[in-house]
Amino acid sequence: MSESTSDEPSVNLKRLPSGGSYRYELYDPNRFWVDKTYLIPKLIAQGRVILTRPKCFGKTVLLFLIEELFRHGPDKLQGLAVAKLWHEEPCPVVRINLYSLYEPETCEANLCRALRAAFHDAGLELMDLYAQDAPEQDNFATLSAHYADLMQNKPVVVLVDNWFKGLAHQMYDPAAFDANKRVLAQFFAWLKGLTNVKFMLVTACGFHEDDELPLTDGLRDISMDPEFAPLLGYTQAELESAYAPYIKVAAPRMGLTQSELLAQIQHRYYGFCFDREASCQLYDPFTINDFFRQFVNWLDQPYFRYLWRHLDQTLFEIIERYPQRFAFLELMSLQGVVVSANELKLFMREGQVVGPTLLLQSGILSIRAALPPDAAGIPRYRLDYTNALMAQMVNIVLCNFLLGKQPAARVSYSTDWGSLLTRAALQHNLPQLLLLCNYYLSHIEWEHWYYPDHYAQLLSLLWRLDPERGAVRDLEPTAGRADFEVQSGTTLIAVELQVVANATSLAAPSAAACKPRLSAAYYDQLLAQGYSLDAVGPNAGTKVSAWLGLVLVMAEETHQVCQVQVITSDSVSEVVTYQPDSDSELWSAYDLAQYAAWRARHS
Repeated sequence: MSESTSDEPSVNLKRLPSGGSYRYELYDPNRFWVDKTYLIPKLIAQGRVILTRPKCFGKTVLLFLIEELFRHGPDKLQGLAVAKLWHEEPCPVVRINLYSLYEPETCEANLCRALRAAFHDAGLELMDLYAQDAPEQDNFATLSAHYADLMQNKPVVVLVDNWFKGLAHQMYDPAAFDANKRVLAQFFAWLKGLTNVKFMLVTACGFHEDDELPLTDGLRDISMDPEFAPLLGYTQAELESAYAPYIKVAAPRMGLTQSELLAQIQHRYYGFCFDREASCQLYDPFTINDFFRQFVNWLDQPYFRYLWRHLDQTLFEIIERYPQRFAFLELMSLQGVVVSANELKLFMREGQVVGPTLLLQSGILSIRAALPPDAAGIPRYRLDYTNALMAQMVNIVLCNFLLGKQPAARVSYSTDWGSLLTRAALQHNLPQLLLLCNYYLSHIEWEHWYYPDHYAQLLSLLWRLDPERGAVRDLEPTAGRADFEVQSGTTLIAVELQVVANATSLAAPSAAACKPRLSAAYYDQLLAQGYSLDAVGPNAGTKVSAWLGLVLVMAEETHQVCQVQVITSDSVSEVVTYQPDSDSELWSAYDLAQYAAWRARHS
């Protein structure tokens, strides 16, 4: 793509779709499309399928398209690939939206209402059941039997949206979850028993299957099928091709070249991957359209938007309720999290949310690699954060959880702790570095201090709060290697943590004693190999050309960093000791009492 810095008017750019109005935009001759419709005939050929994707991926738009094709043919969709590929005969479409299946007390009644509305829209209504006093209205078994008889000699297409809503809404209440699941089990048993279905597509933002709800017994789950991985979402090639006119206008408005803009977009928004071969990475359409819509509407101050913050409060509440189930998040940067294919089918297990499944279904995590099967032959996958903004969101939520506050009360998306820490390290401003670390550490609730090996992860979390900071990687203890590393531009910062009992025991194990763990020869070798942390992001392709070691000594008694030292390949700084002012004593009598209580509980 050629570079451009010229400012061009956006009046010639097509209006970009928005989620809520997309159904009506199907018929707009000036509509903007990233044409994925060539896959629709292949999808129809699968018969009865189920497809799971996070919010904002276009599941509802796909249902609108299929409904339009079966009801009216491709006449209004000329110019799209499917217009030349469509050869199906017109057919009634029963489109059922299960969005309102929330409370167990009304779940069955709302299911019946959704069913009646869908059959009414399809022209297959049962007028005698619309009487106010008809008991069949809210009895699914009776109502569904009537509809099954009505459909017996009429081929129909069945489209189901938001089937998982009734389960997701009850993730905190296992009894209500099971009650809604029993209603859904009746619904799916009825769907599978329909004999004259020409095509069936069931979509949702989540998935759960067990013995009571055997979804894939009669429905083919294509959610992880590589053939249909690009059906929803945009690939990198599709973004660069379809949005080329928008990129040309957006780059100068953002003060970037087109290549720089694409790198920033990729760092923030790219990386969704759900197929079992980890072969197809994607953007979510809603976020991309929202970003470029700024240039169609010519906003004065365009910026990189982030539209997934609706997950903040939900994630915070889940971590607060199930801290042990989500403990893996603090180790994510080490190697991701490994899960089996069977685990990914369970949203709830033993009355608690299955953490990796929830985060994959919500888009926070994505599949990064297919691993060898386990001993029982079950496929396994490695999951990791989808992109920098998803990682930032989780780190902010984790940080606020540790600090015992609701999201944004302590840390927000404007937090610059990571950049301040990096700047202090690069400038060898050790007093500032100590102050930043200890302010954060002094506010972590004592119940979150588990064991000394955990302390490095708590510190590395600070560097993860800023999406511009580049890569941070926690490391397995190895000779010559630090506890975690931070890449900032072309500089690698290796952070080594040593834990001592208390501040008075510093005489023996001082910061200088950590120097053997920061082997100059080892890091010089990394530089010679062109070492880099970032595979995707602002530092993608940027090799480090310099390194510095940062040694921190923490007192277990106070959970404060009491010494710091900088080591480079050819120099060692003086040790700086933390000496808090008497007016702001951070390890106060209260802190020591908290320490004593904590030690008693964990001894």
